[in-house]
Amino acid sequence: MRQTNYKAAIVGAGAISSLHLQAIEAIDEIEAVAIADIDGERAKQASSMHRIQAYTDYRQMIETEKPDIVAITLPHYLHQEAAIWCARSGCHILLEKPMAIHAHECDEIMSAVYQSQVKLLVGHTQHYFAENRKAKEIIRSGQLGKLVMINDVRHVDYYAETRPNWFF
Repeated sequence: MRQTNYKAAIVGAGAISSLHLQAIEAIDEIEAVAIADIDGERAKQASSMHRIQAYTDYRQMIETEKPDIVAITLPHYLHQEAAIWCARSGCHILLEKPMAIHAHECDEIMSAVYQSQVKLLVGHTQHYFAENRKAKEIIRSGQLGKLVMINDVRHVDYYAETRPNWFF
């Protein structure tokens, strides 16, 4: 029998949320308890696949389920409001990249996190990709001279088939 130490909830039931739920399910100490999305059908679909509760309001979900951890997988322009609310509710936060749209929004998130004494992890994962590490090595070596601008073009479809319209 699985003994959990932490309850986790997902805010936003878009494409990446299922990967977060799969990761949570692989960790014995964490139990996924709920998912919230303003699209009730999408929340229900995810909840039935993972046997968790579905909500259409993340605030109600957090007040009811009282998760220790939330993964915020909302459209980027909604990160600030949700992250601040979750921090002030005492939840540790995994916040999908980017942290927010504007620097002042990031500052406000950080302020709420510090005041609430919760932990925040922003999911910047691509800097671990081999090609990005190699690019960093070349840039730092100086062999390209002084760089004024870098244009990053990917030759793969980055979740193109599931990317929502709001994604920039």
